[in-house]
Amino acid sequence: MRNKWMQNLTLKPHTKDEINKLRICYKHFYDSDYSGIENRRLTRVAVPFMTENSPDPSSNNSSH
Repeated sequence: MRNKWMQNLTLKPHTKDEINKLRICYKHFYDSDYSGIENRRLTRVAVPFMTENSPDPSSNNSSH
């Protein structure tokens, strides 16, 4: 599953430690990727997507 995430987010290979520190904004998932109402959690098959205007996910841009 990690490889699908990296492919969809066009991430270059990083160390496992660097990858574990990455955070993906909720805007990169569809509503159907979540389960639960009050405690929304990503489903096991959720894979993020990128849009043309998305910032580089490996940047430290906390405004996104």
